[in-house]
Amino acid sequence: MAIFFLLASMLVLAACSEKTDNAKTEKQEEKEAAAPLFAYVGAGLKEPVEEIIAMYEEEFDQKVEVSYNHSGGLLTQLDTAKTGDIFMPGGMTFVQTAEEKGHIQMIEGPIAYHTPVVITPKDNPANIQSIYDLAKENVELIVPELESTALGKTAKKIFENTKLGAEIEKRILTSVETGPKVAATLQLGQGNAALAEYSAWAKQKDQFHLVEIDPAINLVDEIPCATTTYSEQPEAAEQFAKFVADKGPEVFEKHGFKITPPAAVNQ
Repeated sequence: MAIFFLLASMLVLAACSEKTDNAKTEKQEEKEAAAPLFAYVGAGLKEPVEEIIAMYEEEFDQKVEVSYNHSGGLLTQLDTAKTGDIFMPGGMTFVQTAEEKGHIQMIEGPIAYHTPVVITPKDNPANIQSIYDLAKENVELIVPELESTALGKTAKKIFENTKLGAEIEKRILTSVETGPKVAATLQLGQGNAALAEYSAWAKQKDQFHLVEIDPAINLVDEIPCATTTYSEQPEAAEQFAKFVADKGPEVFEKHGFKITPPAAVNQ
């Protein structure tokens, strides 16, 4: 009888062990089978977002593939492809447009703020003291593209707010495809002033002179993180967006972005 109970116990233990092993195998397969998330991200956000993605992948063991582009390009991609999980352009304006088109499921943030400033070479050769000085005849201005980039669209509105918009736009020497290229172009010796993001100066204070824009006319844009209506992994997409909202501000601040609400936010 004792032998019978011993054999029975061994069979039960073996069955339980097999179920446990099967459960582990199923979990492992599920983990391995998890498809990567796909994110559309503004080119000017690349450095902080890359760091956040690395943190997310380590914590959740899920890859995130990214298309970096100017905000207008990202919206066109989303319009055309109607796929992907995350939409994170350089400003809320583009997210709102995407939402109106039915592309957006949920929005987290703001994660940080796009804060326009004027930067010049360190010696400030055109003697720029305020945004209004950009209308002077000796100014050679570098700007992000005024229609296709989040910062560019904001810059155009700021120029209009000065009541000297037409004169300032006459001083534009060249328009570049993304926000980060503004500082790079100025650094190469082209132009003597630029409309840039605050982080461009914060990361290279030894290279540029900063002229902050009067808060009465400046327009600061929120940087959100949104999920799309096309995601085939909506729970994972939401998890990523919430992760960005939680961990993102500290990372963005480290990369020179402002994370506190300004006096006025671009709407």
